Amino acid sequence: MSVELPQTCQVARLSKPGGPFELEDVRLPELRRGEALLKVEACTVCASDLRSFRGERAAPSSGLLGHEIVGRIVAGKGDQFTIGERVVCGVAASCGSCRNCTRGIPQKCFSLKKFGHAAAHDDWQLSGGFGEYCHLPVGSALAPAPDSCPPQQSAWLGCAGATAAAATRIAGELRDHNVVVLGTGAVGLFVVAMAAQAGARVLAIDRRESRLKLAQATGAISTHVVDDVSLLDFVMANTESRGADVVFETSGANASVTAATTIAGIGGRVILAGSVAPTGP
Repeated sequence: MSVELPQTCQVARLSKPGGPFELEDVRLPELRRGEALLKVEACTVCASDLRSFRGERAAPSSGLLGHEIVGRIVAGKGDQFTIGERVVCGVAASCGSCRNCTRGIPQKCFSLKKFGHAAAHDDWQLSGGFGEYCHLPVGSALAPAPDSCPPQQSAWLGCAGATAAAATRIAGELRDHNVVVLGTGAVGLFVVAMAAQAGARVLAIDRRESRLKLAQATGAISTHVVDDVSLLDFVMANTESRGADVVFETSGANASVTAATTIAGIGGRVILAGSVAPTGP
């Protein structure tokens, strides 16, 4: 199936920290082997995008944000692409052969290309999801996105959903384990759902009642609003005084990271999945 493509498309580029975004015409790329072009259906806003918007990143940026992307393949050079297929993107493209890739951490590839965070580059102008099209380099991670899932929901699977999947995979066996999830934003809610599906007894902690209600609907058996005095008591009361078998910290807040080590039981495991920006010790 062939698709008639325009020569150019529009992107919304961040002109400076704090805005505004400006519409800009960008020429569609000539694809090389292993590359594809995606027609963007939706790109949700991640906390990482907000940091870029506020100018808190040290790395140079092209101003084209957005990495939680879902859309349809409209052109591709390679047998792995099916024109018209709806896919959700991972947050980056990796080489697959460097030391970090072969050690199972392709997100730390030595030649990593990060969607929505890339510096200006002539060969990768359509590097983010805040545009009509996105250029998928060699090594882009793609997963099928069923038409039954609305684009606003499937878009964040490539970031929040993938992060939670990696965290629960690293945690190992969860069935019949006492699991505590600190922070029930997007990543935390995915962890709650995945851990509950794996057969864990999930306790969810957050500062916002509205998020905890979502956590209960997603599979948490009990929830607690953050209170430094009673957090340990809450965990002990719900784990027969043993502490947590697994603690997932998904907020990145320093106090929460510290708390994670205090509520883990003997032989417990702490997974830090929220610490993505420079903070204090």
